[in-house]
Amino acid sequence: MIFNCNLSDLIAEAKKIRFANFGNKVELRLAHNYLTRKKCTSDCAFCTWSKDAKIDYAEEKGLLIEGNSGINKDSCSASAEIAISLGAGMEFTSNIERIEDENLLTKICGIIKELSTKVRIGIQPGIIRRRDKRYFKLLKEAGVSWYCNDMETAPSHFPKICTTHLLEEKIESLEMAKDEGLKIWSGFCIGIGETFDQRIEAIEALRKINTDGMILSFFYDVPGIPLHGKVAKLASEEALKTIAILRILLPKTPIIIGGGRQHVFGEKQNLIYEAGATGIYLGVFLNHPRPSVERDLAIIRNLNLQISLF
Repeated sequence: MIFNCNLSDLIAEAKKIRFANFGNKVELRLAHNYLTRKKCTSDCAFCTWSKDAKIDYAEEKGLLIEGNSGINKDSCSASAEIAISLGAGMEFTSNIERIEDENLLTKICGIIKELSTKVRIGIQPGIIRRRDKRYFKLLKEAGVSWYCNDMETAPSHFPKICTTHLLEEKIESLEMAKDEGLKIWSGFCIGIGETFDQRIEAIEALRKINTDGMILSFFYDVPGIPLHGKVAKLASEEALKTIAILRILLPKTPIIIGGGRQHVFGEKQNLIYEAGATGIYLGVFLNHPRPSVERDLAIIRNLNLQISLF
């Protein structure tokens, strides 16, 4: 069992593999949240946007973007300028699981079409989970480069985390996006009650989907969410071991670290690159605290990493 291997040995091997396939390159993604006051229709146990969460996190943290639709050209353009200045890609994320408003989708595509000539743009659900190729065609025509839809966890653990939709829906949407010429990204969150074996199961499922890139997030416990107080805090050593194993098992796949890294690693976030990660998200990533961009950039400079989009 690879999880039983010594952490320092895993990191040494992962670091060697990372350098062989990616050199000193690192990718940055700026998350642009178009949050709304509408509750998500899903019941994901780890998320503050869950329909079962007893918290108005957006209101509390001031994360809501102005405008009735939750998205406007000025805020998107401002994020795009920041992304350009950092050499980062930009990813639209939302707290809404399904977009039913055709006018809103058209508006989003219009904004993306204008911005995609200046910066590479990706999308996470919120935009769409409906399994209809027409929507992916619209996104591709608007200039979207990649579509990201996380598996959340291993197939065997998924029913314990979410009951309002199936993992198969997510996989089918990724396949449709790929058919339309979009790069596809997926991943999972650790620390939500899964076993070590289930993490390997999740990795194998990603291999089967053959994603272009992988996102790993870490559970951040917030009072009011369904999973609050039900799982132990994830240790940084365990998180590093998971990153290293991912790098060893997926040697040529970019691995970007999503939410929760500040919560898990604190002042030792440089270790995620040592363990094999090739990138990070910047900014507010849904229910996670805002990491310091200045600190992120300082770490990258100190490690002599070069910002580049894969």
